Amino acid sequence: ASMRQQIQNNALSDTVQEKLDAAIEVVDRFRNKISHLSPSELIAKWTDEFATSDDIDLERLGLLAQGVDSIAELLEIVTLGQDGDFVRRGKIARPEAVTLMTLHASKGLEFPVVFICGVEEGLIPHTEADIEEEKRLFFVGITRGQDEIILTRARSRRRFGERIAPEISRFVADIPKDIIDFVDLRTERRKPAEQLFLF
Repeated sequence: ASMRQQIQNNALSDTVQEKLDAAIEVVDRFRNKISHLSPSELIAKWTDEFATSDDIDLERLGLLAQGVDSIAELLEIVTLGQDGDFVRRGKIARPEAVTLMTLHASKGLEFPVVFICGVEEGLIPHTEADIEEEKRLFFVGITRGQDEIILTRARSRRRFGERIAPEISRFVADIPKDIIDFVDLRTERRKPAEQLFLF
């Protein structure tokens, strides 16, 4: 009620005031349901009442809420960008759990095996990026691996509609030769495949 009074004390047009009152009423109504509904039930009720048929973001939020016990836990998952499947597995790292993230987000984390894909000129480093910063990020990614790092590059790829043969990233030359193995993978039909660097 105090929020409503504060808003009413401000000089607002009748139309804006009506919309604000309606929004506050909805928030109050759903606030009362938080205590006895699970996050997925709460999102399902919200979806039934307000979502359009193509509200993909709300649908994804509902999927993320499955298996989460409280709104506080759901908000923590959303704000920290945690993976919903990983959280639903019991919050323990398991061999079958895969985490996909940017090099920026990997800082401070460690994993038994790390894949860094697209280790080629134009991607790592990006064409118009600060080379020193890109190199720092690349090595941040490499140091996330506890047992094995797998770097991949495409033998060929389409870029802007043109078939190109990308060069290996210049950063690979800075990895000591005695700790890296180059493996060339080819499919049976000899289609362009990924090249792997294992170390």
